[in-house]
Amino acid sequence: MSKQQPNGLTRHVGDTIITLLPDNFSDTGDVHGKKPTERKFNIRIQQQDIFLLDALARHKGTSRSTLINQVLHGILLDELMCIKDLDARALIAATADARANYDELAEPWLETAFSPEFQKVFDNICTYNSPHDMGGGPPPPEGYNSEAFHGLRAKLKGMKP
Repeated sequence: MSKQQPNGLTRHVGDTIITLLPDNFSDTGDVHGKKPTERKFNIRIQQQDIFLLDALARHKGTSRSTLINQVLHGILLDELMCIKDLDARALIAATADARANYDELAEPWLETAFSPEFQKVFDNICTYNSPHDMGGGPPPPEGYNSEAFHGLRAKLKGMKP
């Protein structure tokens, strides 16, 4: 049995009385002052699709919600990657990223949509000390890289990737 009282919600659980005082909760956000990173969105899903989602989720050892998020992310990525004009794809990804509230572990759409290009820029920087392609010929002489690069490379050589 529970009832709303002027000072809160009281519930009797066995011999214990629990009273929640809503005024003591200042905000429903994260206790560390950060905004929640996920928003809930309700959709209608056909019953037969729910059964398949549940079976697939059990097979993968995950929850229905996680599976739906994975499937949706895959579909959105496929749609984004179907955009042939790189500037249009970048604009859509950058706009979505600007509106998102990413945490440290999230991978932004812009990075996902251009990972091969980012890898190429990374390779150019590590090889030629420039983000621009320098011709793609044989490996350049060591003179392209900075002294700091050579020093760090020597120090990091024993580390596993």
